[in-house]
Amino acid sequence: MTPSTVCFGIPNVLLPGVDGGEINPADFVGHELVVFFCPADRRGASTEIESYLKRASEFEACGAWLLGIVPSQTEGLVHSIGSAQVTLLRDAEGEAWTRFEALLPAKERSAETDGATFLFRRGGSLSQAWPGGGHAGDALAALRA
Repeated sequence: MTPSTVCFGIPNVLLPGVDGGEINPADFVGHELVVFFCPADRRGASTEIESYLKRASEFEACGAWLLGIVPSQTEGLVHSIGSAQVTLLRDAEGEAWTRFEALLPAKERSAETDGATFLFRRGGSLSQAWPGGGHAGDALAALRA
C-alpha cells in the first residue's frame, strides 16, 4: 500500500482499557503514535498483539506509543512480556473503527474484522495506514524513515 495522502487529526474517542481506566487516542498528539486494530478472530488478535510486543522496545526507541484496539473479548490476550507492553483498548461498539476508517479515502478502507494499522506523527497527522493485520514491521520501518 502506498502512503496515505490524507492528513487529519487523531480521532477523539474515549475507549476503555482492558486493564481498567479509559484512554483517548487524541491525547497522544505531540507523540509518534501507532494505533492497530486487531483482527476480530481471537487467534488473529493474539498474533497481531504478539507482533507488536516483539518490537515494543524498538517502537519505544523511536519515541512511539502503541495502542492496540480489540473488538470485544480480551480475556487471556497477552499484552506484556517483561518490561515490553502494548496498551490494549476495547472498541465493542465499533465507534473507534468508524472514526479511524473515516480518515481514509473509501478505496483505502478495509473490513473491521480484518484489522488495520494507523501511524500518526507528532503533530497528530495521519502519516500512513495499512489494511489488515501483520504490519508491525511496516509501521516500525515508516517510523525509522
